[in-house]
Amino acid sequence: DAITHVTIDLSASYAKAVRDALPGAVIVADRFHLAALGNGMLTAVRQRVIRETFGRRGRKADPAWSARRRLLTGRERLRPETYLRMRDGLIATGEAGQHILEAYDVKEALRHLLALAGTSPDRHDIHARLDAFYQLAAHSDAPEVHRLATTIETWWPAIEAALVTGYSNARAEGYNRLAKHQGRNAFGFRNPVNQRRRIRWTC
Repeated sequence: DAITHVTIDLSASYAKAVRDALPGAVIVADRFHLAALGNGMLTAVRQRVIRETFGRRGRKADPAWSARRRLLTGRERLRPETYLRMRDGLIATGEAGQHILEAYDVKEALRHLLALAGTSPDRHDIHARLDAFYQLAAHSDAPEVHRLATTIETWWPAIEAALVTGYSNARAEGYNRLAKHQGRNAFGFRNPVNQRRRIRWTC
């Protein structure tokens, strides 16, 4: 009864479990997984348009392939000259590069929206950035972009709760990562108790 919020991944089964067990709790969507969805969308668009344009996978000579890591980097973390070189290279590839840049702008609009979390934003700022995201998504013809926009619309109450509260399950995810790494490191231990003990000590 004392639990007011539950932060989860974007999983329908998780959400159902929370609603069944904690009907009074507010479901909060974890921001890390939302940003990961944006990156996954951009990667899917890049791979698809390269296959459709060249009939093959990307190669080092392709501007889209050589810029694949920079495309997933936040705009504010790129030096201006690096960003312009990446953008000019994609524009020079024609329609394929334009589709990738449109998906990149949608990804960045989603990050811009998620950046409001923890800043006590008012509803006007939230919905202004949400509208900017939807406008860019509507301008794109990529089905991957439209699927992402549909996901954001479906999970919007939980996403809005994340922006308003700033809650995240990053700490739990961090411990989960440590547990998995130590579980792999302890692979082969004959005594399962020692394997579990090693994981507990690490966490």
